[in-house]
Amino acid sequence: MYLEMLKAQQDDEYYQIVQIRWQAIQAHFSGDAEKCVEYLEMALNLAKETNQPTWVIKDILVDLCNEHWIRCTIRNEFFDIPAQKELTESSEELYYPILDRIDESLHEEYIEGLYKKKIESPYSVTLGSSIAQHGEMLASSFIVSMYNGSLTHILLIYEKIRNFVFYLSCKYDNWNFKLRFRRTFMCSS
Repeated sequence: MYLEMLKAQQDDEYYQIVQIRWQAIQAHFSGDAEKCVEYLEMALNLAKETNQPTWVIKDILVDLCNEHWIRCTIRNEFFDIPAQKELTESSEELYYPILDRIDESLHEEYIEGLYKKKIESPYSVTLGSSIAQHGEMLASSFIVSMYNGSLTHILLIYEKIRNFVFYLSCKYDNWNFKLRFRRTFMCSS
């Protein structure tokens, strides 16, 4: 059903690529690295044939590199990865237009919040917080990753949530809040 919804939102050429990438994601989470690599190679070839933007092709190459490493680890072998070679030889920097902007804004918010915490008076009282805004940015990052079928960025959401929880534990020294948040977060995952 999710792919049907994506089909209505994306043009046909891009949707075909995303659909193949979602087959790769399914193979990854099923533990079938061989099939995942096959699907990613199909998606890469189709992206190149249809002249997709460089960031799309490089995103697929990153997924392909990561999955090749998983496959090589399972096989207990060393393999020169063509996708890594292609990324290394590229003169253009890898940049994800929306995701990089969201991640940069989120990190700026973390730094600003921690600076404010360091310089505030022990007698100051803060009303309200930007926790909801941080959650919205995390959700946006996850949605963009899902929309594009980016396996690497879907897997990175765990690290982003871990960073968010670390930020909260640094910013709020109320241990009851930390314990309640941790129990809520851990039970829901």
